[in-house]
Amino acid sequence: MSQAMLKAARELIVNNHFDAARAVLETMPTSPTAKKWLAKLDEIAPLEDPASQWEYLEVFVRASERMPVGAAAVIEGGPATTVDHYYSRLLNDYGTDGWELLSEELQGGDFYRLLFKRPKRK
Repeated sequence: MSQAMLKAARELIVNNHFDAARAVLETMPTSPTAKKWLAKLDEIAPLEDPASQWEYLEVFVRASERMPVGAAAVIEGGPATTVDHYYSRLLNDYGTDGWELLSEELQGGDFYRLLFKRPKRK
């Protein structure tokens, strides 16, 4: 059975399915060949730390800058849009660069802390 497993792992490696090959090889902890191939996989396709797949960005925004441009229209019950709203433009600008807003916290005083993440660019 271990020969069939090694053959399957080899096929997976040849087709660049390294994680699947690693999973097969890890089921044979006593096989010297499996140990050798796992070591080689660690060289050619090391497991990535999931946290290293993301990059993060902190942005601080004045709370007063979050006020809608047309606040008077809102108070009077008229139509309002956030298209020209400073805060919306800021979020859209970061979104265009691939940043996703994770959290927003009032930091005291007049500042909000925005935390963004995006896939790490290689």
